[in-house]
Parts: sequence; C-alpha cells; structure tokens
Amino acid sequence: METTKDTKPNTGIAKEVVLNFVNAMNKEDFKTARNCLSEDMVFDGVLGHRDGADVYIKDMEKMKFKYEIKKAFEDGTDVCLLYDIDMGNKKTIFTCGWYHLENGKIKSLKVVFIPRPVLEQSDKKLKTTSILNFLMKSFNHHSGQYYSIDDAKIYYETAGDESKPALLLLHGGFGNIEDFNTIISLLKNNYRIIGMDSRGHGKSTLGNAKLSYEIIQKDIEAILSHLKIETLNIIGISDGGIVAYRLACFSKLKIIKLITIGSRWHSSNVADTKDVLQKVTVNFWKEKHPETVKIYEKLNPSPDFEKLTPLIVNMWFNETSYPNEEVKNINCDTLIIHGDKDNLIKRKFVFELADLIPNSNLLNIPFANHVVYTEQPEILMHSINEFLER
Repeated sequence: METTKDTKPNTGIAKEVVLNFVNAMNKEDFKTARNCLSEDMVFDGVLGHRDGADVYIKDMEKMKFKYEIKKAFEDGTDVCLLYDIDMGNKKTIFTCGWYHLENGKIKSLKVVFIPRPVLEQSDKKLKTTSILNFLMKSFNHHSGQYYSIDDAKIYYETAGDESKPALLLLHGGFGNIEDFNTIISLLKNNYRIIGMDSRGHGKSTLGNAKLSYEIIQKDIEAILSHLKIETLNIIGISDGGIVAYRLACFSKLKIIKLITIGSRWHSSNVADTKDVLQKVTVNFWKEKHPETVKIYEKLNPSPDFEKLTPLIVNMWFNETSYPNEEVKNINCDTLIIHGDKDNLIKRKFVFELADLIPNSNLLNIPFANHVVYTEQPEILMHSINEFLER
C-alpha cells in the first residue's frame, strides 16, 4: 500500500520559521535569515517585485528594516504577521505580511501597508503625488521600458514625482539600476528619478557597437531626449560617474548638481591602478562576485558574461574615453565622494580633481572601500541630501 506524505506542518512549525526569520532580520543576521528562505522565493510589496532569495536578502542588507510584531496568525503553511516596520529616517509603517511556506522554507512573501504616517505632509493633507512617489521610490526591473538605439535595446525606469526636479542615476560596471535602491530610499526630497541599465548591463542588450563611455553617454542623451528632460541632477557610481563627468563636460544638458562616487576621471588614473584592473577576468569576477553574475544572467535577455567582461575591461583601458583635463570646464556644483580605503581610486585622483573643478566639494569617507554606498550609507546620504538641498 502506497502512502503519501502530509506536507502540512504541525501546528506552530510554520509560525516558528517565520518568527525566526524576522528575529534574524532584526539582528541583521542575514545569513540566518537567508536560510529561512527557499532559493526561488518571491517577494511582492513596498520594494516592488523580487525574484529569488538572494536578490531579496541583498536589498534587505541595504535597507536594514526593523520589525515590531503586533500579532501573528498561522493556518497550515501560511503565516500572517501584523507589524510596525521601522524603515529608518524616522519612517514607520504598519504592515501586514503574508508568508507562504513549502518544505519548511518561506516560498513567498506578500506585503501590504498603511502609508499615511510616512506620506502626510506638514499640512496634514495626504496628496496623491506623495503616495505615488513613495510607492514607486525604487527600481525593480519590472516597471520600466526599452528604448531602441541602433541595434541595442536600453532598459530604463522612472520613479517618483514627474513634477519634481529630475535626478539621473548611473550605476557602475557589472551593476544595474537596483544598486541605487538604498540611495533612493534615503533621499529626503522628492525627485523625478531616472535610472537606466548601461549597455550590456542589467536588462540592456549590448548591440554591435564597441562598449565605451562615449557610447553610454550617447545612450543616456537619447533616453533623456525621449523623456524631454534637459535640466537635471546626476548621481554616478564608479563607471557611471565617469559618464557623468563626460555629460558635464561635453553634453548640452543643463546639469544643476553633479555627484560622483568612486569614479576615475583621467586616463592616468588607469595606469596607476593597472595591476588591480588587469586581474579582472571572467573567472576572477565569477569567483569574487558570484551574486552579480547570477543577477546579470537572470535579468539580461541575451546574457553572455564571457563576452561582456573583456568589453568592460577594455573600456576601462581606453584612454580616449576619459574627460581628462576637460573637467576644468565643468561649471555645475559638484560633489566628489571617495572611500578612503578604495584600492581602485587613489586619494590623489580625487584631490587633484577637486582642485580642477571650480565649484567642487570633496567628501573622503573614512574606512570605506569602493562600494561606499553600501558600506557607509548613513554618512553618504547625509552629505548627498545636504548637497542637493543647497
């Protein structure tokens, strides 16, 4: 006689898994929290849609939300929690989380919330634009569009309030627009936020053109023209900052504020860090940063990491791609941000640059490496918000 296994857990087991997960999140023990999730866990909620436990945990490591449970309910493999979520920056929302378990792991999480406490304006009136801004204040690779440029398809998303000042976000090499979600969540003011996956990165295809900072600049200009944006602020990380310098030097855009994080500006910067940059190969990157490869292969419509990697490295070593001494013509207010322990961008690079740009400010963040936006987000965003508000 054949028997079937009852997949419904004993009373309390599903609830125990979920409570252990939330407790680990509160302690910022993300390894334990990750172990509570299925590999293909799906999230829908405040941050948009997330596919995969690793992608979700990566976001949580940046957000560092804290949960105060008010009530917990269990029904077989489903658990419902009512809790206050402390989102930082003095924002707390009352939330309902529906957790579904399979084989003792959280398979899906759906979140609904009451936004009023974080959306009320000083006049106590809840405005529709504020609600939309809060709900859309992150990138998710689901709400965007493609814009065709020659034989490439460039993916972009917009978020926030279209009536507010434009803020363009440019990610670094091997990255994508979701790298900015921590920064977006900590912005004090409302903006019309634009993010694009650079050619060959994220959901954008490579096309046949040679990958260069010039071609990425042209892609950006084409999308901004499509969106009818001529005046804007820019935040660029690493390679994105190099492109931002090019836009400030060579484009017809009216850039109000320019912020770069861990970015080279001169071809000589490459020569000084040649030994570090030359180590980047397909196998090196897969070993050191496997999660970024997994995300790329999941997002990109025609992934080819073996092709993309040497193209990015060649772009780094293309001396004619850098703005070089032309940075002296940058006339917008500029904030240059550098992690003091960054082995890719030496201190002397940014100090020399700050002396060349007339209206520049230099922020050297102690103890931080190249990914300062994940290592020291509070210090970083305090300065970015103050700079944007001036």
